[in-house]
Amino acid sequence: MTRCSRQVRRQQFTIAIICALPHEARAVETAFDEIFDRGSGTDLASHPQDKNKYTLGRIGHHHVVLVHMPAMGKLYASTAAASIVLSYPSIKLGLVVGVCGGVPYTQDGHDIVLGDVIISTGLLLYDESNALAFDKLNPLAFNTGNRVQPNGKPQALIQKLYSARGYQRLLANTVDNLTLALNILGEGQFGYPGMQEDRLFSPSYQHQHRSPVQCDVCSSSGNRKQFCHQAFKSTCEQLGCFEDATQLMRVRAEPSNESSPVPLPTIHFGPIATGDSVIMCGEKRDELAASDGIVGFEMEAAGVWMHFPTVVIKGVCDYADCHKSKRWQNYAAASAASCAKAFLLEYPAESPQAYPVHSPEKTIIRDRISHAALSHARLLFQSVLDLFAKVATVSTMSSISDTVKMIDVFHISSSLWTYFCIAALAFVTGYFYASAGAHLVEAAVG
Repeated sequence: MTRCSRQVRRQQFTIAIICALPHEARAVETAFDEIFDRGSGTDLASHPQDKNKYTLGRIGHHHVVLVHMPAMGKLYASTAAASIVLSYPSIKLGLVVGVCGGVPYTQDGHDIVLGDVIISTGLLLYDESNALAFDKLNPLAFNTGNRVQPNGKPQALIQKLYSARGYQRLLANTVDNLTLALNILGEGQFGYPGMQEDRLFSPSYQHQHRSPVQCDVCSSSGNRKQFCHQAFKSTCEQLGCFEDATQLMRVRAEPSNESSPVPLPTIHFGPIATGDSVIMCGEKRDELAASDGIVGFEMEAAGVWMHFPTVVIKGVCDYADCHKSKRWQNYAAASAASCAKAFLLEYPAESPQAYPVHSPEKTIIRDRISHAALSHARLLFQSVLDLFAKVATVSTMSSISDTVKMIDVFHISSSLWTYFCIAALAFVTGYFYASAGAHLVEAAVG
């Protein structure tokens, strides 16, 4: 990676990489072949109204903008993605890169282990009222239903990488990139944690206090919805989760030959569930994997896909159960960043021309911003509906959702006023039902 002060224009950037956590962004920075100087003499300064923080550079033949999100979650991701167009209007593809929870086994029987990488072939949008995933998942009802698939060039490349030859090239480049990344980041902080640290528990096995520790919450957990905050903050070693060997479904032993290389990450393709809550329940994880073929869980793509074509590339750092640990996050982030670079090396170059010749630049930017605002408002509106649905059964709830769907399927013109009127309609409708929902909440509590 080198630093470059040559003249680069904002319109040349066609790829956005979005990272929610600092160590994810740090890993992605190692993938840059060049990092551009944003000082004087360059045309790279952000728009005054764009609050995002960026790293700008080149990966292969692509000019890439790395977005440093302030926090995790779909709303932060949506805000960040909507703001990118202010400064870099030519973005054609978004990569959501970082760490995720993984399903231990694919539907065709292959193991997914910690440190592996998942590339999304589609997104299952969900909203979860309980971070422990005890309640039912409610798919979001946008115009694409609850499934979103990449289209155009991203989908074509993913299909190409399914082939044996394409996969081997992608994997080889990922491994080479990972070796270089770990040399830069340091094995001590980002290195492979060891196979002995990769343990898979039975889906129903709880992360809780065990005898002889006395805990009123954990000892009375015949009601599985009981949640012990003290246990949540404790590690599996502290709680003795490893002591019951019958609950360990998979333990990866270290190779007997100490000179054996570190296991190489495997790259998996499949649908990824994306929402605004961390999935921490092995049973719900397996339920979604069986019904929808889900291979991973993450929290940002739901906010990005509304703004431009999106592919998720994430490293598996836990098994989306209650036995979570941050031990694998750095290595998984490095694996994902290395795979993202390998993916971009296969991705055809995009034309930096952002707008049709006959369209004034300011008009197109204005319309894209208004569309982003409408998408963001719709996301907030859906969150309000989900909240009301948890309090009481509302007879008009289905009609509200139908209204949101109807708004989505309109063939909207590029007129700013059209977007403004629809956004105003969504706001007024949301305000009306928010008032009604407040009365429902009061009645339910009373």
